[in-house]
Amino acid sequence: MPNDTTMLHKKFGVPLARHLFERCLDYLKKHNPHSARTLPEGVVAPVFLLHSGASLKGGAIDHIKPWLPLFESAGHEFLVVVRMLDVYEQMRLDYPNVRTALVKDSADVDALTAAYPSLRGFYYVANTANNNLFLRCSGGRHIFLGHGDSDKSSSMNRAFKSYDEVYVAGQAHIDRFARADFDASGIRFRIIGRPDGAALLEAADQAIAAAPRRIVYIPTWEGYAVEQDYSSLTLAPALLRAAHACGGLPIVAKLHPLTGAAKPALLDIDQRIATQLGLPDGALEFLDRHGKLTDLLAPDAVFICDISATVSECLALDRPVFVYVPQDRPIRVVSSHMSHADYAYTFSNATEFADKLARVLGGDDPLAAARRRAREYFISPSATRTNAFARELRRIAEGAWQETAPAPLEPDRPHCPACRSAAVQAETVACSLPQLSELSFRFLTCGDCGFIANPDNRHDYTDAGFDAPSTPGQNARTGDGLRPGREFRMAEMAADILARYTPDRVGNLVVYGAGLSRDHTLIARDLPFDRVALCDMANFQQAEDFVPHDARGQAFNVVIASEVIEHFVDLEVDFANLFAKARHDGLIVASTNLADGAPLHRLSYPFSLGHTAYHSGRSLQAVCRRFGMRVDFRTPFNATRGAGPRKRYVLFYRDPQMGEAVAQYFADHHLAPSE
Repeated sequence: MPNDTTMLHKKFGVPLARHLFERCLDYLKKHNPHSARTLPEGVVAPVFLLHSGASLKGGAIDHIKPWLPLFESAGHEFLVVVRMLDVYEQMRLDYPNVRTALVKDSADVDALTAAYPSLRGFYYVANTANNNLFLRCSGGRHIFLGHGDSDKSSSMNRAFKSYDEVYVAGQAHIDRFARADFDASGIRFRIIGRPDGAALLEAADQAIAAAPRRIVYIPTWEGYAVEQDYSSLTLAPALLRAAHACGGLPIVAKLHPLTGAAKPALLDIDQRIATQLGLPDGALEFLDRHGKLTDLLAPDAVFICDISATVSECLALDRPVFVYVPQDRPIRVVSSHMSHADYAYTFSNATEFADKLARVLGGDDPLAAARRRAREYFISPSATRTNAFARELRRIAEGAWQETAPAPLEPDRPHCPACRSAAVQAETVACSLPQLSELSFRFLTCGDCGFIANPDNRHDYTDAGFDAPSTPGQNARTGDGLRPGREFRMAEMAADILARYTPDRVGNLVVYGAGLSRDHTLIARDLPFDRVALCDMANFQQAEDFVPHDARGQAFNVVIASEVIEHFVDLEVDFANLFAKARHDGLIVASTNLADGAPLHRLSYPFSLGHTAYHSGRSLQAVCRRFGMRVDFRTPFNATRGAGPRKRYVLFYRDPQMGEAVAQYFADHHLAPSE
């Protein structure tokens, strides 16, 4: 039996305690200064919100720091939002003039967005779970900024699908997603270069080539997971001793701000390295790990990096870069079409590093040309110099994002697969040519870009085989292995263009959609390619070097696609497969007929077997804009003969310097070669 004390406790004590607790909580909510932290004083009508969900230890300030001057110079009011009290307090100390809000929960988010309906752009500097409270908000534009470009696994994952747009430094970041093991086709990328790296580009442009005067060591941190431990710090004493021994150059080092976050034993690693090495005064200096990386970089050095964003930053200066690639642990790397070994001197131990450094310091820098191509690919200097980021901010401030994000189309209404326009008209057309008079199809024509789809004209070559024009010996276009056909002539032209682009480099080539054509045997025998592969929906020729058409991970200098793109059924998927076969500095040469407004019933091409896509120049330009490609159209010799006036070679590429090589070729040649 409960005693009287127990009964009193249950009847009066517990309710009284609950009442006091709730009243105290109400008082704290009313008088606690947290509300002032959520809605900071002086904020009027912010247009942009810069969000960091990390802790102070997790690098929140370091993630935000590079972006602050850029937002300050944009001319629009902005607000920094942090999620941890320690970050808030540090922001107030370090940046007292920056309006900073502390947001703890969904109620704070609702209060902030209700107080500032002027917000149009929500920018995120890191992928953290804390982003979710804001990502659920409708209205405005949610944009991932990040805090560097690298091949780390965190640079490419499904979390990026949460954002309306993803801003990237260059094409390399986009190409990483082209190799993803998930559907990344819906991600909208914007190339902005490295907005805080303009001064580095200018310094590199003004620098006179000279021997390096110092060595800069910029290791990354140890990561929270084994697959993300790209750090060379355990090897650092041996590396720095070797660097000093090679040339006696002074060494300047800067640790990553998060060094020691996962392994506290590394917190004082810089002091221990300096003590262990015992180098003379001035030989080794460790800078403040929380300082700006760009303050350390200059065009008088060679750089030692780990797999991290520092590699891309160093590329801006066009100086030799050494990259540590661990071999003693299972790291995960998400590569683009250009690996570190293509443009940097990679190493996995101190001996290998010392050998390569000695050669470079001795004046042997064979990767110089590749490094310049990598600079364009990874950090897009043109986007940096033209202030692409400022343009993007203006676009968001003006609410003009619909220019690249058209409103969803009605589910049952046809739309153009090339330009996404809804100005599509359906028309059934019968061919009036005697040899094709029995053919009639329902065509879908885009009134905006001129693309014409013939979705009912599919042909399965794996089951139904090839027609006469695609069979060796039946048509001059299709090579029989004895006399050159069109693919050989296209490859011959591409080899000339490639030699103008990189005179000292032998490339590789793939014939995409070769079918039964044997031109690849003549290409391998007579043209200067060190590898010639076949790529198709099936290995029709039982070739030893065969690449499936939808495979990822193998990219070539040259891709030949003769009479292929008119067979594309799903432009998004099929062009993605084609473009993925070209390296970032590669060239794709396709041949097809281009629609020019001529009446369909008078043409054979749109009715030919398997021709489901009749492209126009404008439609291919629209596709290329979506994939970050450039395109050029050239007339082949056979357009003046049997192939007809609509025949074109379509040259796809990414690097503007490749476009210059194409222009140089056609300055010397009136027409492109063909059968």
